[in-house]
Amino acid sequence: MKKEIKLALEEMMRKYRSLVWFARSDPDNETIQPQQKIVEELFPEEITRLKNGDSNWEHGFNSGMLAGIRFALSKNLEKANQFFPDLDT
Repeated sequence: MKKEIKLALEEMMRKYRSLVWFARSDPDNETIQPQQKIVEELFPEEITRLKNGDSNWEHGFNSGMLAGIRFALSKNLEKANQFFPDLDT
């Protein structure tokens, strides 16, 4: 895999991991509200769609992207197949 593609996939993985975490997190948990704010500031359009759009579709898309990118970045096909679609965040 080309270095540029790998770096782009790693950046996308961070984005979608953050969005999946945000969607699963408890908005009333004061302990994680600072982290939630950071994610909202980094991805305002995506968070707006999660909050105001079809949140099930948006969350499903983000989860699918995260799983697919993790699979693509795996170094071992057997383990990639074993853990796909791993969405631990």
